[in-house]
Amino acid sequence: MLTRTVYPEVPARVEYELTDLGHSAAAPLKHLRDWVEHNVGTDQ
Repeated sequence: MLTRTVYPEVPARVEYELTDLGHSAAAPLKHLRDWVEHNVGTDQ
C-alpha cells in the first residue's frame, strides 16, 4: 500500500508514497470514516 524510499543523505531522508493499491483504498476508507463520524456517540 506504501512505497518507502530512503535517500543516502545526511541527515537521513525517507519518503513514503501511496501505491495504486493504496490510492484505491481511499474511497472505501472515506466511507468508513463518514460512517464512524455519523455513528459515534450513538447508543446502538
